Amino acid sequence: MSYHVPMHLKQLSSPNEVFELLDLVHDTRKKDIDEILMAIWHELPSRFHDVEDRHDAFHLDKPFILDALQTRYIYWPEWNLIGLIGFPNVLGTNVQDLFPCHIYFQNQSDQDYDYETYDGIPLFRQITRQIHQTKGIIVDNLMDDNFDADVDHEQIDYDLKSLAYKTISNLLGIEEYVYDDKPKKAHVLTESYLKYAYGITDLQGHYMALYNRYQDIKKGNDEQ
Repeated sequence: MSYHVPMHLKQLSSPNEVFELLDLVHDTRKKDIDEILMAIWHELPSRFHDVEDRHDAFHLDKPFILDALQTRYIYWPEWNLIGLIGFPNVLGTNVQDLFPCHIYFQNQSDQDYDYETYDGIPLFRQITRQIHQTKGIIVDNLMDDNFDADVDHEQIDYDLKSLAYKTISNLLGIEEYVYDDKPKKAHVLTESYLKYAYGITDLQGHYMALYNRYQDIKKGNDEQ
């Protein structure tokens, strides 16, 4: 089964910083809530079913919105590492800046991400540097075995970068999270309370305001 887990990561100095970061994420998303809802808007079920009545559209879209606004974290206490799960457009622009490392965990395409992808996390940087340094050893061994060998540097780089990704993914237990929802080394934290997380006390009112705004934008585009 294929999977994709977009994750924003940060390695903290101590466990005490965990809740400080969670509060900061919540406060930041409150400020970005209109941007976030507009990003979600383009994926709403009502838009694919041509629901014209805005009240009917709201009741169809509400479960999707609540799920999209749910904030999901994974915390690895062994390394004081926390990951915020979500696509960038749903998290909001400013939230992404709170996390120095963004990794798209997936098994659908190549995983040879550049080593710089992992630089924001000291734990990852140590792993990738050790793997990267083995290239010289591999090339020397190939040359010793066959002096005339045409060394395929691109293939070696591809294999080592893929190994770096798999090493980090396995270390974090990403597939355990995907398939079992219970990674052995981590705790899964979920926050879905709208009033605290986003300052929303009237989701339907927010929805209707954005509905009207979107219709105005659409009307303006049609008239051009």
